[in-house]
Amino acid sequence: MALTIKAMRVVNPPLRTSMPTSCSIGIGVSSFPLSSLLELPAAFGEIYSGEQFRCYVHLSNSSSSTIGDVKVRVTIKCGAEQQETELLSQTNLGAFAGSHSRDFVVQHTLAEAGNHLVECVVTYQEQGRFQKTKKSWPFDVLIPLQMDPYVTQVGRAYMVQLTMTSLMSKTVFLEQVEFNHSPSYELMDLNPTMSQDDPDTPLEPKGQLQLCYQLTPGRSLAPEKDPGLLGALQVAYRGPMGSLGNIRMAIVRLPRNLLPPDSGGIEVTIPELPGHSLTVGVPTPLAIRVWNRSSNQRKLNLELRTEQMAGVLLNGVSGQALGEVPPNGYVEVWVDLLPLLPGIHPLAGVYVLDVESFQRSECGEIGAVLVSKPQP
Repeated sequence: MALTIKAMRVVNPPLRTSMPTSCSIGIGVSSFPLSSLLELPAAFGEIYSGEQFRCYVHLSNSSSSTIGDVKVRVTIKCGAEQQETELLSQTNLGAFAGSHSRDFVVQHTLAEAGNHLVECVVTYQEQGRFQKTKKSWPFDVLIPLQMDPYVTQVGRAYMVQLTMTSLMSKTVFLEQVEFNHSPSYELMDLNPTMSQDDPDTPLEPKGQLQLCYQLTPGRSLAPEKDPGLLGALQVAYRGPMGSLGNIRMAIVRLPRNLLPPDSGGIEVTIPELPGHSLTVGVPTPLAIRVWNRSSNQRKLNLELRTEQMAGVLLNGVSGQALGEVPPNGYVEVWVDLLPLLPGIHPLAGVYVLDVESFQRSECGEIGAVLVSKPQP
């Protein structure tokens, strides 16, 4: 076979810590002061998901005769179905004279763990005959980090505690850790901020990092269709030799026992809470919006249950007809907030009845207010 194909992963060479050997890569390199401590990788080595995989591909005509119409294509296959992605689209290199060579560097972001296969296919004409040669390099992509979530409820808020464990064989440096939360929640990061002088957080092999976030149901106008979805952790890291990786961890969800009751496609929101604390005995008007999140027009009634209200009463007409509410539309209703006791109190006791199907939706806590004692 006249055409030779070789490949090598492009990485920074690690420093040898024992048994130094003389380097013989090219002419004059052995005189370099650190030449005996540099080691080229014999294989692709450890590769982790989230990393930018770069590969050096070398083509050479090892014969003394010229071959023509040389075309090359490089792909990578990954996943259970071995989905193919082009790293180098088919490129026409023309004629290759004897001992002629060409080099390419291809790259790909490794988004998933598991079996991968880099494949290089070259076609050419030799002595009037069509020739095709192919070479493959299989490798495994490893999971760099493991995350164990624990979710508890404190009042209306959810405390999300995440334990991140390094599965790498060497120290990894965390450059950025961010929890991308669902738009249905407001996020409070309870972790200490990274130092500006030393922003990287080292994580030893099997080392752990504890993270904590507080998520409070918000007043998003476009709530998450999946109420159990809290978010996912995004981690940017650097390997021991400076290779950058970016990985999205598994989605964090509410445990089954903390899932809110089925609202039947009904949502009740407060467009604007009072910007000041309320005073015991002083009523305050409040607007609430009743949303129809289903795909059908619905005829709705509003119900207020005082037995489920504590500290603050929502005073209005229980059983009030809201009329026909279009899909993804809302009706705004005004009620009075009547504070009874000082403290922080949830706003609850709101139900919505579908007049035609007789389905009654419990809306749970729709907000919270601060009530103060009256001034003497």
